[in-house]
Amino acid sequence: MKTLDAILVVVVLLLLIVIAKCYSIGFLFKLLIAVILVAYFVYTKLKPYASKLDPKYKSKFDQVQGIFDGVTNLFNSIPKWQVGPGLIMDPSQIIVMSILALILCIL
Repeated sequence: MKTLDAILVVVVLLLLIVIAKCYSIGFLFKLLIAVILVAYFVYTKLKPYASKLDPKYKSKFDQVQGIFDGVTNLFNSIPKWQVGPGLIMDPSQIIVMSILALILCIL
């Protein structure tokens, strides 16, 4: 399984090099931001169910969680919003998604 992952990484890197030669770096940056935005959205949806994940996906989720939790911890000083009785919303997730969407729109 490890060799398959290594082969996939090499193929992706080769495709990125080909795309970089055909398109500008700005396009690749937009593509990267869009992928990060979608990955962050999926992460926020799976986070409450992390304990129920299949073991083969749990390790990948833990790696992604280490990255995205570090980013959302930057905004811990912002108080959480109480939107109903027993319902609290974390604004840091909205802020991170908004920043990524703004970067995507500006480019």
